[in-house]
Formats: sequence, C-alpha cells, structure tokens
Amino acid sequence: MARTYSCLPSQVLREADTFDLMVMDVSIAHQEMEQAKREGKPMPQRLVKNNEKELIKQYEEITGRNVKVQDKQKADR
Repeated sequence: MARTYSCLPSQVLREADTFDLMVMDVSIAHQEMEQAKREGKPMPQRLVKNNEKELIKQYEEITGRNVKVQDKQKADR
C-alpha cells in the first residue's frame, strides 16, 4: 500500500483504516484476475468463487442453522 501511494510504511500503519485495506485488497485481486486473463492462466484459487454447496456448508457451520436454498429463492421472486 505504501508503494502504491508513495508514502512510508509507517505512515500507512499509522493512518490507514480498514476501508483502505479493503480497497487495496480488491484492487490487488482485480489486478491478479486481469493478469491471469492476459496470460491465459487459470484464476488464482483464492479468487475462484465457491460453489453453492460449499457456501451452504460454510453458512450452516457458522450459524448452526439449516438452509433450504430453493425456498429462499422462491420467496425472493
């Protein structure tokens, strides 16, 4: 982040907040995705979207609640 904004690392540590870090993370992810596209390489694994089953499993582990995706999708329509 310091290199990108031409400032000292100590200044970044002192003045940056979580929004700055989030924006930087999104920016780096976008750069990695564009570079992979240009070079014809697969997307880095950390940037690949989770499939629906993995997301449901993670949700159930975190919340302890069971999810019925079809019911929620019908309710949203």
